[in-house]
Amino acid sequence: MNNLEMQNVDSKKSQTKGLLEEFNEISDKIYPDPGLLSIVSSLRTWLGLNATILIQRLGYNKKKISALQDKPIVLNIGCQGSKSEDSNCVDTDLLIGNSILKFALGKLDYDLLLNVTYYDKNLSNVAEGIVISHVLEHIPSTLVITALKNCYAYLKTGGCIRVSVPNLALYHQPNFPESEKVHNRILAENLLIYAWGHKFMYDAELLTVLMKEAGFSNIKEVTYGKGLLGDQDPAKHSHESMYLTGIKV
Repeated sequence: MNNLEMQNVDSKKSQTKGLLEEFNEISDKIYPDPGLLSIVSSLRTWLGLNATILIQRLGYNKKKISALQDKPIVLNIGCQGSKSEDSNCVDTDLLIGNSILKFALGKLDYDLLLNVTYYDKNLSNVAEGIVISHVLEHIPSTLVITALKNCYAYLKTGGCIRVSVPNLALYHQPNFPESEKVHNRILAENLLIYAWGHKFMYDAELLTVLMKEAGFSNIKEVTYGKGLLGDQDPAKHSHESMYLTGIKV
């Protein structure tokens, strides 16, 4: 075996080793060790989801939204990942993680508590617009139409919604996103589909059908920063997102 052949063999071994290491790392992210920490994390999430609904039922958002109705309201749903700097944006999220302690201390750093799968009558017809960025993929698919119908109910007539979700189609292109420094396409796709609490993936065709079912009209697929409420797009998701807009008529 000459030097070139030996180099090729070594390169192949290195690639194989690297791929195996990536596989193990991603498998650990998707299926963490089901120990005590994992159980506690799941319990906290369950409690947070249901505590948010309970607080909504008790009317927490009623007084809050009344104080904000002297200006056009844009609900930023699921804001912990991307709080808005727009003064008209009303940031909302669940009561999970560190927010539980902040809420208890009266130091919650967003405006409303909102589990979007639960209909909050106090938010009916209050918003000129809704931004829901990288939220739907975290909701069980059986509840996504419910969530979109709630968004529709929260909008005033003529109001608009901007939905963004991960764009799985980008991972079918030669230069797929490598935000997690994953170099193998199928591993990157699995990470996107199954990690970070993701429940379901969408394409523009399916999401359009779901938005129509929820009542929205004039649904369009747009690009980062373009179209209705495009100025609200978080830059950190620009390389991996699909964007759709719709109107309540």
